[in-house]
Amino acid sequence: GEGGVELARAVMAAADGATRELRFLYELERPAREKIHVLATQVYGAGSVHFSSLALEKLARLEARGFGGLPICMAKTQYS
Repeated sequence: GEGGVELARAVMAAADGATRELRFLYELERPAREKIHVLATQVYGAGSVHFSSLALEKLARLEARGFGGLPICMAKTQYS
């Protein structure tokens, strides 16, 4: 509708010329466990994070295979 067109123009005007550098909440060199802790506490408001022994084993395996420097993608669902 007409309101959508007006909103789209406002968004385009706000984004025009905007150059923002992507900045992570954590340094990519940090261990995956620390990255997950930062996301859980700073994005989702968790008080703490607990890892099962299986989760720690899998994280260690991923890091040993060279995936430790990648960013973490995490989603909280309505069931978590």
